[in-house]
Amino acid sequence: MTMTVSITLYGEISKDPEDWEKWYFDSKKICELLGYQANYFAIIGENIANDRIRTIKRSERKLLKLLKEKEKVDILAVYVIPKNFTSAITDYMVTISRGENCVTLVMQKKKYMEIDPNVYIKILNKHINMEYGEIYEMAINEFPEMYASKANDPSFYKTLRIIKKLHKEELNI
Repeated sequence: MTMTVSITLYGEISKDPEDWEKWYFDSKKICELLGYQANYFAIIGENIANDRIRTIKRSERKLLKLLKEKEKVDILAVYVIPKNFTSAITDYMVTISRGENCVTLVMQKKKYMEIDPNVYIKILNKHINMEYGEIYEMAINEFPEMYASKANDPSFYKTLRIIKKLHKEELNI
């Protein structure tokens, strides 16, 4: 069972369409800082017919065109997925997503042990008026992004362990 650690910030997301492009490039930057190259993305929005992940290599131009045209975006996620994956939802190395009221970075636990989380919190915080946040560990097959979106009560997640609660006033960023 692959364990993950997530950094999730909750609060108000900017409604400015130009911020989605900034989010996309910062997500790719986070992947690079973690030692990876982002290779997939997923986007959900009002007039966007894209219900599956796409390769950055083949579809980045279309994505950037959509973002420049200021289409209404609800969720944009960037992934690092190994070449011979079976399921993107459980085989990723990193996923970074921005949704309605949170931004979240999920990585494998072994990678988290190598990093300074404050570096990543600082980048994520540029994209949200943060009210609070959490750093938490859970099994990848319990879908950390579902926990981040508050899809279920915390008691639903059998492997969930809160590492740290984040409070805006405590962050020195």
